[in-house]
Amino acid sequence: MKVLFNTEGNKFIGMGAFYDCTILAEKFRERFNAKIKFLISHDSEKVVKSVLLNGYDVERVDMRETEKFLNSVKEFKPDVVVQNLLNLKEDYMYGLKKLKAKIVDISHKSDFKDHLKADMVINLLYDSTDVKCLYSPRYAILDNKFGNLNKRETKDIANKLLISFGGSDVNNLTFKLIKVLDGIDVDFRVNVVIGPGFGDEDVIDENLNSLTNKKRFIINKKVTDMVSLILSSDLAFVSGGRTICELAAAGTPGIVFAQNELEYCRLKEFEKWGSVLNYGYFMDNDNNLSSDIENVVLNKALREELSRKGWELVDGNGVDRIIDAIVEHNGIAA
Repeated sequence: MKVLFNTEGNKFIGMGAFYDCTILAEKFRERFNAKIKFLISHDSEKVVKSVLLNGYDVERVDMRETEKFLNSVKEFKPDVVVQNLLNLKEDYMYGLKKLKAKIVDISHKSDFKDHLKADMVINLLYDSTDVKCLYSPRYAILDNKFGNLNKRETKDIANKLLISFGGSDVNNLTFKLIKVLDGIDVDFRVNVVIGPGFGDEDVIDENLNSLTNKKRFIINKKVTDMVSLILSSDLAFVSGGRTICELAAAGTPGIVFAQNELEYCRLKEFEKWGSVLNYGYFMDNDNNLSSDIENVVLNKALREELSRKGWELVDGNGVDRIIDAIVEHNGIAA
């Protein structure tokens, strides 16, 4: 089996698409010894190839040049093309369909007009009557280690916190939250994840050196085991990407902020499901945020309820369900 991944990621749109695709790629390799290739957009971060996609066949292409892009697909002759892109051009999709490969799109929108030529669409929140759709948190794309985890015990006080705003943190939420947590008069430690797209390390150090309680913050760069960090945390601060599903599967309570409109809509749904506390877009003048966080840190019953609802919502087996559905629906010989 040959599987081609077509994706993108940079400091402006985030890096979540790469994480989703590498998890699926590893599962295809594990189950079918599939041959994998990545086509990544011309404006994707350079660090992606050396860090996130290390060990894969990777080609950087200009997605504005449809003919060249389709030639790259044609040369690989994939059985399946998995795409995780914010926008899909109509002429590209038409040309891709003519190549006879099975097309699987990962979508984050409620509007499916860009995906009507796909054979299957994966969407965490929205269903469609126009195309075969794998819909709901049952299909959350998570690392194997998040599968079938035991229900966690909730501590009286949350003294191990986590900040993780993705691979690039486009709105600098990491250091905004650090400053808020720096001023809370409760004894806790905070693991801070610095993603590969954060940029200038001097700026990072400058932000940290200005803190009153610098020692409570533990900086984690080049993280390879996000699962352990999430499982060891009593409370996490994240944005509305894939990490909210990881928190749910782990039963880790979350206070969440949106980086963009897509995340804002996603957070509203998870708020309804009761697995997170949704603060929408970060407001620099929110005078209540510090006291709200302190209340959550000290409120065992609240965190226990968030943990239970998340754990019941996401079981961490979504990737296997996706692979099964792709093979079955498209009649692909495993």
